[in-house]
Amino acid sequence: MAVDAGIFFHPVVCNLIFFLYFYVGNLFRNQLNKLNIMKNVLKFFLSAVLLAGVFTACETTPEEPGGPVDGTLLELRADKTEVYADGKDQVTFSVFLDDKDITETFLAAGKANARISDAVGNNLDNNVFTATNPKTYTYKATYIINEKTLTSEEVSIKAIAIPKLVLSSNKREISDNGTDAATFKVMLGSKNVTEDAKIFFGNEELTAKSFSNTTAGNYSFNATYTDDYLGELTSESIIVSVVARDPNKNVLFFQLTGTWCSPCSQQKTAMKNVLNDLGEHIVQIQYQVEDDISEKGEHASIYYMPNYIINDGRFGRLQYIPTTLIDFKEYYEGALTEEGIRSLYEDYIMDIPKTGMMISSSSSVGKVSVTVDVNARVAGEYSLGVMLVEDHVIAAQSGLSREYDHTNVARQLATEGLFGESLGTMTAGQVVNKQYTFDVESIYNASNLAFVVYTVFDEGKGPVVDNSIKVLVNQSGGYN
Repeated sequence: MAVDAGIFFHPVVCNLIFFLYFYVGNLFRNQLNKLNIMKNVLKFFLSAVLLAGVFTACETTPEEPGGPVDGTLLELRADKTEVYADGKDQVTFSVFLDDKDITETFLAAGKANARISDAVGNNLDNNVFTATNPKTYTYKATYIINEKTLTSEEVSIKAIAIPKLVLSSNKREISDNGTDAATFKVMLGSKNVTEDAKIFFGNEELTAKSFSNTTAGNYSFNATYTDDYLGELTSESIIVSVVARDPNKNVLFFQLTGTWCSPCSQQKTAMKNVLNDLGEHIVQIQYQVEDDISEKGEHASIYYMPNYIINDGRFGRLQYIPTTLIDFKEYYEGALTEEGIRSLYEDYIMDIPKTGMMISSSSSVGKVSVTVDVNARVAGEYSLGVMLVEDHVIAAQSGLSREYDHTNVARQLATEGLFGESLGTMTAGQVVNKQYTFDVESIYNASNLAFVVYTVFDEGKGPVVDNSIKVLVNQSGGYN
């Protein structure tokens, strides 16, 4: 009858062998004392044989692939959890039992006893997974051992479609002033690879990831990128246009604000910073809402104009402070950041104005006057808005100080409506002259007064500002 060699691995057997060694050894030694000639030889031989048997029986024998194993915790591990769905990119699974890699033993056990299967029971032929359909797959390992069935937790593998390399730009149109720039971004699927990609203008690689130029025209760009698996990829080309911007275009920021409004303080600070940089092409009006401070006896220098209700179908009823209207084309509720103001400016400064204006102003005792010549570059129906504003108005501002320097504070509007007085239908090249006079209230500082003048036309969706300009009292300016 065959004897299972594994019996010699049992601790009881090992202890029995040690006992026999010492007991039998002592008996032999007593007898060998009489045989001095053979004593040392036999003693050495007996010790060597018995010790060799002990070490051989108690030593742990390495497991051979396909041999018997035992354990309780089965784990399925993947060398990666995301592959391209191209039928070539591979995931290799490993099987662990009680944190020991038994993959070879597992694969040798056959499908009846060991398998890696998906959520619907489809078995892998081996431990390698590929996919051609982009989606998320789940796999688990099942192992039957010693009449027990062990199952691992599921492992998810995401198969993704082969991504395209896409080049994009934050602007498709820039000014020819040499400072306006288009900034590029390169994406490989959802991965931003801009830093490692190369962007080409023709055959010339851009040293930076942005582009500016002083020559008007259309410029073509493409990008290349080398992926570890996909190799070298090339994007489709995109066009960035450099256009000759009209140097006389200004952007009007009409801001509903208030000294009582804490969030407005953030916008006021941001706008001051932008005006210091771009003031030549930004025209600001600050319309102080419900700021009748003059009647409260403190800082009697700001008061509100009659509340012109802005109720345009494009905007709905504006209810939040602060709110900013940009050229009356769109509005932004909430405090604009410096970055937000600059972004809106860049969006609108590229518009080519249809009208030009020449302005002269004067003052007399208690009065200021302005004369405006509107020149229609393009035939159309236009209106003219004229507002008196004041700079350096010192008054409290919530969130800043009690002695804040307010600029471009709206004082009076020359026309009955915010969208101006109609100039009628003008032919190309026609000039219309208008004059307006304002009374200087006692709370004004006449030396800080200025006129904001803007032309308005209907672009089909409602009145919008075509162009605007600010001129200080007793000065002149403008453009034809």
